[in-house]
Amino acid sequence: MKEHYAANFNYLGIWNEVSYSSDYIIRLREALDDAGLSTEIVASDESNTNIVQTMLSNSSVMKAVAVVGVHRGEMDSPVANISELIAANKKRFWNSETNVIDGAYPKWDGMALPWVRQQLRDYLTSQSTATILCPITHSWSMNYGRNNHGHSTFIEPWSGYYILGAPFWTQAHLTHFTEVGRSSSSQWFFLKNASHSISAAQSTVTGAVLFKPSTSDLTIIAVNEGDEDYSFTASLEGVFSKWRGGNLSVRQSTAADWFKLLPSVSIPQSGDLQVKLLANSVTTLSTLSSPVIERPKVPERFQFPLPFHSDFQDRVLGGPGKYFCDQYGAFDVSSDPTNSSNNVLRQSAMANPGNNGWKARPNLDPFTGLPSGTNWANYKVSVKVLFPDESGFARLCGRVPLWSPEGGQVATRSSIPFGVCLTVYFGGGWNITSYQLSDPVPRLLGSGKAVTVAVTPNRWYSLSLTFVDDSVILPPVFHTDPLSLQSRLFTGIAGVGSSWGHIYFDDFSLELAGGYLASPPKGFLMDCLAGDVLGPEFTGQVGMVVEVTKNVTVTQLGRFRVPGNKDTHSLTIVSARSNETIITEPAFVKLDGCTPDINGFCYAAPATNPTKLVAGERYYIVSSEVVGGDTFLDMTNPATGTTMHNRDGTTYLSHRIPDRI
Repeated sequence: MKEHYAANFNYLGIWNEVSYSSDYIIRLREALDDAGLSTEIVASDESNTNIVQTMLSNSSVMKAVAVVGVHRGEMDSPVANISELIAANKKRFWNSETNVIDGAYPKWDGMALPWVRQQLRDYLTSQSTATILCPITHSWSMNYGRNNHGHSTFIEPWSGYYILGAPFWTQAHLTHFTEVGRSSSSQWFFLKNASHSISAAQSTVTGAVLFKPSTSDLTIIAVNEGDEDYSFTASLEGVFSKWRGGNLSVRQSTAADWFKLLPSVSIPQSGDLQVKLLANSVTTLSTLSSPVIERPKVPERFQFPLPFHSDFQDRVLGGPGKYFCDQYGAFDVSSDPTNSSNNVLRQSAMANPGNNGWKARPNLDPFTGLPSGTNWANYKVSVKVLFPDESGFARLCGRVPLWSPEGGQVATRSSIPFGVCLTVYFGGGWNITSYQLSDPVPRLLGSGKAVTVAVTPNRWYSLSLTFVDDSVILPPVFHTDPLSLQSRLFTGIAGVGSSWGHIYFDDFSLELAGGYLASPPKGFLMDCLAGDVLGPEFTGQVGMVVEVTKNVTVTQLGRFRVPGNKDTHSLTIVSARSNETIITEPAFVKLDGCTPDINGFCYAAPATNPTKLVAGERYYIVSSEVVGGDTFLDMTNPATGTTMHNRDGTTYLSHRIPDRI
């Protein structure tokens, strides 16, 4: 990276969440030194502190490691021997990964204050001077199956829409009133004797003081997680006496207002400053002037643009393909081996690197796909592929649901991605598979040998898949008739994959299948990833739970059409607060003979009197079902209508309302 991009790295870890090797750490330090790099090693990112004992007993490891990194939650108790390492050996200690913001969308409750508190307490208990959040932001496809992970969300690159959660703003109480840097002129330190946790009768307060020796600037940060206000006195003495008679800028965050600028407070000549903390708040007072925060206007959301085509000409060499999300392997923009002026997408990883501590499918083949927002039903996906030599395979996939669910139960499954995949080997051999989460192995839908495809190196060949309800259509060179999917893969993203080593792709396209409809305007700003389990037969209402964050006008309701559905269904909206229907006119959708949109939905007629959904309220959007009638799809991980809870907290695609069955 330094040689090719002039990039400098201050720190380098070893491997994520796996047992470390002392020999590897020593050899890594030697290699960095031989290369003339001053990059420091952080080790070992395990949940235990075994590395501390290793450093104390092995002088070579002690010399090699600059920062002890422990992967854990809040440091609620001191780490054994860490003070000795820091004081006697001039080492630093970090919480190298924490997941405090993990689960439901990061609102105020349960996350905003604990995130700041953890950064303070990590120092107070174990002198940790860095707390690294996993991840810095949630910016991967929702199809990965682990969502709402991080204090902000950036998952719609086509619109630029994003979400900044409450913890994003509360962390500013620390980051905006200190500075990053290790030079003597920019360094900030915790003032150990002035930082503490206080447990009062009805209040829990964590406070810390940071200072900058070169200027004697100071910042006071205090978190009050109690239900009552709390007051304390801060006495400015010694080097801080210079600020007596001056002012401190103030920022405060509560559930109602995040990172609010308050009037400056005057410091008495006595140096004794009275500070009042509101219940459930975080407050910062600093000699630094409060930065002006221009909150940018969040771009409006809109649907993924169709038709979509990428020839990669507008992409930077070495960068990712437009909107593509790598799941395994490494796909980057490269020069066409047959035409240096043409940009293409290349799978560049030459070998499988193996798994780290959490990767459940180390045998997975390289795959990259479009992001969530493109989990569609009836579409055509196409791409050109090139084999640079007489080996390997190329793969085109569609209706890919989840990419790689975590958990040992899938660790030994096939290397083929979930979804429907056409795999073409050099020499013309091909097969097509369907693979849903409930399958132990992929289902073979067809195979053969195409005598005119993939038979000559450095030549481009065209592949395509067209999805129509429960069937897929291949180019005639592979198969002339539609193939039944033999599965319940009714929606999903599209993408490309390959063997390890160089395989090239160009002219990736996605469009509506002939005769099918786009979604209604402003309908499905994201998409609908249908489950692959048929719902149980019963008489009642089935649908999804919606928490409304701003006022919404509903003009049309729809129901997902499972192939074979033919009944007419009554659709309605129910207030979770009153348990009453709120639409003012009946809405019916006839599934027999209807043409679904790209998301797989058929719709009732537009309402003449649209329904208003109010911000802050919760609603059930449901369809009436009967025993012996149409089937419907259950979510892979459904939440209940009463708690709306699953692994990732509140879900917006729940299916059942138990209290209304």
